[in-house]
Amino acid sequence: MARNSRRAYGGVGLAMWHSKVVVTATGVEDGRLEVTGGEPTLRSFVKSRLKESGLAGISMEIVEHPTCHVGLGSKTATLLACGEAALLALGRDHGDQELLKVAGRGGASGIGVNTYFAGGLIGDSGHGMSPGMDLMPSSRRRVDGTPSIVFRVEWPAEWYVSLVRPTRGCGLHDSEEAQFFSANTPVPRSECAQVAMALFFELPSAVMEGDFEGVIHALRRSRQVGFKSREMRTRPEVSRILAAWDESGEVAATMSSFGPSIVLVSRSLDAAQEACAQLPGNWIFSTGDAANRGRMVELSE
Repeated sequence: MARNSRRAYGGVGLAMWHSKVVVTATGVEDGRLEVTGGEPTLRSFVKSRLKESGLAGISMEIVEHPTCHVGLGSKTATLLACGEAALLALGRDHGDQELLKVAGRGGASGIGVNTYFAGGLIGDSGHGMSPGMDLMPSSRRRVDGTPSIVFRVEWPAEWYVSLVRPTRGCGLHDSEEAQFFSANTPVPRSECAQVAMALFFELPSAVMEGDFEGVIHALRRSRQVGFKSREMRTRPEVSRILAAWDESGEVAATMSSFGPSIVLVSRSLDAAQEACAQLPGNWIFSTGDAANRGRMVELSE
């Protein structure tokens, strides 16, 4: 996100089983395109993308997807899953790049795209940029190719991952997100360097070495400066929750994308429950496992 950089949009993210998408699709002979299930706006967006890609003769159901606009990448994951289900239902032998063209995602961060295919903890290098190009959210950009994976690390089975969010409210999206990018980029290069050190050096090393205190430090540092610190200013309640957890030193946490969802990492279920016992009354949490593999496909005759 720095000015006059040759690359932008690099990021780090973790795949989780408790924010999954489930889609079913079958081919139909009458040439119609039917999409049912899911949140109405998301369902309409999926159908539009499939139509634009020339895909028809499909009956599809969005059985399950994460809550929209709470920082979980629900649109990216759902578009990828629906696009792949459609291609498979039509018997199309497709590569990753064809699927990405159907989904139309990965224009900014590549985390949602790369975790879809590979799972685990992933850091990607973003996209090449020409000097003076405007920085925009993924929904406003169309590029060829996916950000290259710089590292991929298996998440330790003994570390629990909790998803924490309020029962109401959503993060910035659509025009508000575009306005935020315009007002808050570019970010000073010195801040970008500090975030890169925390997320691309300290975090993966700490995970591979089982250094939980290192994970706490890396996640805390990554949200104190750079683009994430500016996102945090839009969520004062999230900032207060994370500050309280920072003082305890028992859990690692950060806000996911524009929030308001929080990803909390703990070494025990008790630690997660104790941390979440401090939450305001309108907040909920669920604890599960990281997903150390990409999407799962089941084919039936």
